[in-house]
Order: sequence, then C-alpha cells, then structure tokens
Amino acid sequence: MPDEHHTTISCPDLAADVQAMWEVLSHGGVVICPAAGGYTIAGPGTKEGGARINEIKGRPAHKRLGLMMGNRGEREVHILDDTKRAMITCITETYNLPIHVIARFRADHPLIQQLDADALKLCTANGTITSGVNMGGFFLNAVNARAEEGTLFPVFASSCNASGAGPKARVEDIEPEVLAAADLVIDYGPQDGYSSTTSTQFNFDTMQLVRWGRAFDSIAWVMKRHFGIDLPPDPGREVSPGGHVDEFALVDAD
Repeated sequence: MPDEHHTTISCPDLAADVQAMWEVLSHGGVVICPAAGGYTIAGPGTKEGGARINEIKGRPAHKRLGLMMGNRGEREVHILDDTKRAMITCITETYNLPIHVIARFRADHPLIQQLDADALKLCTANGTITSGVNMGGFFLNAVNARAEEGTLFPVFASSCNASGAGPKARVEDIEPEVLAAADLVIDYGPQDGYSSTTSTQFNFDTMQLVRWGRAFDSIAWVMKRHFGIDLPPDPGREVSPGGHVDEFALVDAD
C-alpha cells in the first residue's frame, strides 16, 4: 500500500483517449495523436477538415490527404487484383513493413459515400485514393478498432509537422504553431519505430513508386525478390527534399 513517500502509479487510459479523439473529430475538430512513424494530425473528412489540416501545416493544396481506413477498410475500399493484393500482404504482413497504398476505389463503399465532391478532391486523384497499411501503431490501431465498432465516418490524416519538415517523434518536437492549432493533443511520449522520413507511397494502379520514404530499402528488396519489380533507388533528400519521385505530379490531376 503506498504511503506518503511514494508517488501514486497510474497509466494512461487508452480507451478514454481514443474516445476523446473520436468525440473531437466527430464535432469537426483537429487532433494530434501518436502513430508508428511519428505523430499524426487528423481531422474530419470534410472540405473544412481537410482545408484546416493543410492550413495548419502550410501544405500545398495540390497534395492529397490520406484517408484513415484501417487495414480492414483498405481491403474493402481499394480495387486490386489478386497479384497486387498478394504484394501488399507480403509487404505488410509477412515482412511487417508499412506502406501507403494508392489504388482505384469502390465509390459505392459506405465510407466513400460520406465524402462529398469537395472532400473527394482532397483525397483522390485520377480515380485513386491513398491509405496507409500497417502504419498506425498501437494508438491508431485502437482508433480504427473503435471506429469499426460503430458507424464509420471519414477521417483525413497527415504527418504532424510543418509541410516538408519531416515527421516528429515527440510532441515537444512539433512546431509550436502546428501544436497550438490543434483542438486536442494526445501525448504518449517518444514513438517507437519513429522515422525521420515520411511513408513510402506506391501507386498500384500505375505500378509506379510515388514517394521514397520509411522502410523504402526493405520494401524495394521485397518487391524485387518476390515480384521481380525494380524500384528506382532513393536519391536522397538533397535531390528530392520531400521524397517525391515527381513533386508536382498531382498539380493538374483530376
């Protein structure tokens, strides 16, 4: 039994923090929360929610936002043949690597149906949509599990940093102006698995690399070893500061 010389031991209430995030998002707010590769900023999947994330980050409007679907939602929403699905499974399950999947999507899926035309423009390009697979970490996995228990609603997400500044491992590393703009900040300390680079993105519709990022060398090895696909080597951030193969590829995209 603790006495006056001992500090009371307590752990964070994960379920309560997930619920708090869900409440803020459902009322139109923006949340900063932990993720596997560093802190994430999330907002409701609306024109206003997406615009607010882009404004907070100073993010160019031509860049698309990721739609939080969870692994199950990604499988339901993306249209992929068996070979492409096998590639994603091999990367994310067999090798336990994170990747952002870009692919064509089912417009009739209940999650997509909740996005109006303006919101769709923020997260789709040329008939494709992007979603992280095996990206979340313990907290966002709990958020996705909570979402699947009830009625899903769309949530936009991006790495929590000023645009181009790279992911942040700790809340105190986040730019003050970004931190101050959030309605809720959930601080779980330094994030294990943090990477100074953003996620690797691959377009499974065109079968082209979109962005060099986290775990790229491992992903490239898997793609070559098991599927015979050669990905272009990462030239480094001196050549491509944002890691994009073509920084402005989506400027005129539909």
